[in-house]
Amino acid sequence: LNLGWAYWHAKRLDDAWRVGSTLVQLDPENVSFLVFKANTSIERKDYAGAARLAKRALDLSPEHREAGMVLAKSLFRLKKEKEAMALLDQLIAKNPDDRDAEYKRAMFAAELGQRGPALAALERLLKADPSNVSYRRSRAKILSELGRPQEAKAEWESLTRGHPDAQSLLNLGWAYWHEARFDEARDIGSMLLKLDD
Repeated sequence: LNLGWAYWHAKRLDDAWRVGSTLVQLDPENVSFLVFKANTSIERKDYAGAARLAKRALDLSPEHREAGMVLAKSLFRLKKEKEAMALLDQLIAKNPDDRDAEYKRAMFAAELGQRGPALAALERLLKADPSNVSYRRSRAKILSELGRPQEAKAEWESLTRGHPDAQSLLNLGWAYWHEARFDEARDIGSMLLKLDD
């Protein structure tokens, strides 16, 4: 399993999937092995395979949170959005402090065009964890999509001061570009190139 995760982190997904397949063959009732292989299947865009593996894991261990999360992700990608959202709702109902499930639900809602509820969920998550970069980045993106570019830009500026990640810099650069602040947009481009080195 450790070798599989090493391949996963090295982006060698086919190798990670092969390790997962071997593990499941060796112990077909090991929930951790099933979930690992399901996760690699999602990354390889085999959503149907991931769903089958996650369902099998849940049959063996109905309360297994990670198996539920993997099943929700695969169902959503299979265009079974209502089932995915209902499963996330169940996970959140069982554990209201499950920020991962709440965040995943917010991201799915945003993808479905439900930006208001997604933003409300992110606001709740940020109250619990105000420095979480993923929450802040997602909030800024949704603010921009809701036609609130100044608030989004302020968040991206704040993110790039504390955690200059490529996506936040890129979004801030585009915000400057749309405001015809070309020198600042160019400076952001230079920063992006330095991150790439």
